[in-house]
Amino acid sequence: MQKIINIDGKDVLFKTSGGFFKRYKTQFKRDPISDIFSLVDIQNENGEIDLRNFDVEVLQDICWALAQNADKSIAPPEEWLDQFEEFPIADIIVELMDLIIRSISSSIEPKKNMTRGNLKSF
Repeated sequence: MQKIINIDGKDVLFKTSGGFFKRYKTQFKRDPISDIFSLVDIQNENGEIDLRNFDVEVLQDICWALAQNADKSIAPPEEWLDQFEEFPIADIIVELMDLIIRSISSSIEPKKNMTRGNLKSF
């Protein structure tokens, strides 16, 4: 899945794929799933983004990995971020949240007999 977001007057392509998770872990030495779930918790019950307990670096790293996944020629994270005079975190997270959530969710319905109690130990 891909999405273009205009950041500081520049169109930036973001892309999810199986390689995104590996690329993120290799670059940042952190678990991408844990970092993504930390983003999910910033939306309050009214659907508003609450940035008080938010690690900006996590979002910047996810943005870079999604952009690099779309375009292998982009600069390393710090250089890539330096090209933007403005990097509106709240706006970007709203735009990318669907893309991020889809990267970790499944479109396949689990089979009825595939419950934890029905799995055999090996």
